[in-house]
Amino acid sequence: SFYHKNQVVKISDINSRFKEGEKVMLSSLLKAGLIDTIKAPVKILGGGGLQVKNLEFIGVQASKSAQEQIKKAGGVIK
Repeated sequence: SFYHKNQVVKISDINSRFKEGEKVMLSSLLKAGLIDTIKAPVKILGGGGLQVKNLEFIGVQASKSAQEQIKKAGGVIK
């Protein structure tokens, strides 16, 4: 089947692999080793608190708690 379940990435993993102002998207998550493929959707989950400021999340879904942490840290979800 062509159905792919979400690849899950935790906010705490974003902290250790991204720097302020970077773009968090499928290609950069793959390069960081946080996902296995760019062909399946990605969901960012909260937990641990986002410490990296001004990140731009592109083409990924985020849980409600992750969205709140991203906005609190000055980030945006596109």
